[in-house]
Amino acid sequence: MIYGARVRQAREFNGFTQAKLADLVKRDQSLIAYIENNFKEPSDDLLDAIAEHTKFPVSFFARPPDVELPAGSLIFRAHASLTRREATEAHRVAEVVFSIGIHLTNRVEAPKPSIQGRTEYSEEAARKTRLSLGLPPNTPVPRLIRTLEKAGVWVLPLPNLEGRDAFCGWAPFDNYEIPVISISTGRPGDRLRFSVAHELAHLVMHKNLPMKGVGEIEHDADVFASEFLMPRDEIYGDLLPPLTLTRVARLKPKWGVSMQALIVRARSLDLISQRQYRYLFQQLTARGWRDAEPANLDVAVEKPRLIAKMAEVAYGGTATKKIAAAMHLSEVSVESIFSHFAKKEDFAEESIGLDRKIVKFPTKHSH
Repeated sequence: MIYGARVRQAREFNGFTQAKLADLVKRDQSLIAYIENNFKEPSDDLLDAIAEHTKFPVSFFARPPDVELPAGSLIFRAHASLTRREATEAHRVAEVVFSIGIHLTNRVEAPKPSIQGRTEYSEEAARKTRLSLGLPPNTPVPRLIRTLEKAGVWVLPLPNLEGRDAFCGWAPFDNYEIPVISISTGRPGDRLRFSVAHELAHLVMHKNLPMKGVGEIEHDADVFASEFLMPRDEIYGDLLPPLTLTRVARLKPKWGVSMQALIVRARSLDLISQRQYRYLFQQLTARGWRDAEPANLDVAVEKPRLIAKMAEVAYGGTATKKIAAAMHLSEVSVESIFSHFAKKEDFAEESIGLDRKIVKFPTKHSH
C-alpha cells in the first residue's frame, strides 16, 4: 500500500507544488491530487518517477505516517510574512528531522522537558525562565542551544531556507509534550541566538495561544528575547550614554547579539532618544552593516547536538546507515541532516569557561 500522505510529504519537503511534481513526472496534476488523497494508487513506473524526483526511496511511500509535528509558531508567522508554500516546505523538512529523533527514542531515553508554559509575560517570563534553566540572572548566555537541549528542548537544524529563520511548537509524545525549535542553517550566530530566544518565548508564553494579533505576539516574543539575552539590570550600565557605534561594536562579542539588537535594547530602556536611535541606524546603513555586520565581530554559530548524541548512543559509528534503513530514507539525506548537528570533536573548540558537559542518555533495555 502507498500512503498519499507520504507522497504529499515528499513533494512539499522539496518545495514542489502538485503542478510542479506533475510536470516532472509527466502526468496530470489531478492524478497527483488523487494519489495524495488516497483515491488512487500510483503505478510502479509513476512511483519510481516520484521517488527519483523527490529523492525519497520507493519504500518511504509505503511507510505509515509518523507522529505529527505541529506547525506551532509557523502558523501565525506565516500570516505575517511567509507564503503558504514556504511555510509548508519548512514544516515538512522539520518533520523529517523530528521523525528521526522520535525513532531514536525507541533505543535511547531523551531528557524529559523541564521548561514550561508561564502565565507571566515578556520580561518577567524571561527572568523566570532563566531561573528555571539554572542561568545566573544578570549574565550573558554563552551556550544558548546547549542550555535548552539540556532542558529537553529539541533543536532541529534545517537546510538554509530563505526568509525562514526559526519556528517552534509543542509536539505530543507518549504521555508528555516535547518542546521543539526548528532553526534554519546558514544564519549568522548573533541572528540565530536571537531567533532561538524569540522561539523560546513562544514556547513559554504562547503554548496556549492567547487572543492577540500576530504583531502583538511577535512583539511580546522580541521583548522576552531581549530580556533573556540582555538582562535589564546588567546591560543597563553597558548602554549608558554616550552610546556610540564603537561602543556598541565592543559590546557585541560580550552579549552575543547583533549591534542592531543592542541599539534597539538601548532605546527600549530609554537610554537613547528616538533621534539618537535613528542616527545610529543611519550610521549602520552608511557602512553597509544593516545587512552584514563587520566580520571581525562575528558571533560563533552554535549547532544543535542532542539528536546527534542520541544517534551516537543508539547506533555508534553506523548511525546514518542504520537510521536511513529504518526510516526508509536515503543515506545521502540522512548524512546531510546530521551534517548540521555538532559533532563530538566540536566540543574541543569551545571557549574557556563554558560548560563542557554533554547530556548523557541511558540506552533502553529490552525486556
